[in-house]
Amino acid sequence: MKSAYGDDPNGNSQRVDEGESGRWRRFTREEISKRGENLDITWLRDESLQSGDNLPEPEIIAAEIMTKLQTAMDEMEALMLLLEGDPETEAETEALLE
Repeated sequence: MKSAYGDDPNGNSQRVDEGESGRWRRFTREEISKRGENLDITWLRDESLQSGDNLPEPEIIAAEIMTKLQTAMDEMEALMLLLEGDPETEAETEALLE
């Protein structure tokens, strides 16, 4: 932590601007004004993330999410039955959880 932010706990340690692609960048007041005072500044990109151009249609993504949520709900219901300890449904419940 000290190597990144310096020894000053108030953040006043000197840092080096690493340029447009570096982690540490300096922005002038003028640059911030040009952005409409918006401080939501991002420039680093995680290369491991997919490009938005290659994503499936929103309907497909939503359907996959719904399927996963339904599976999770089914498993939670089976777990609740198992925790209640009903001997008649115990074997069936354990099978659902596998």
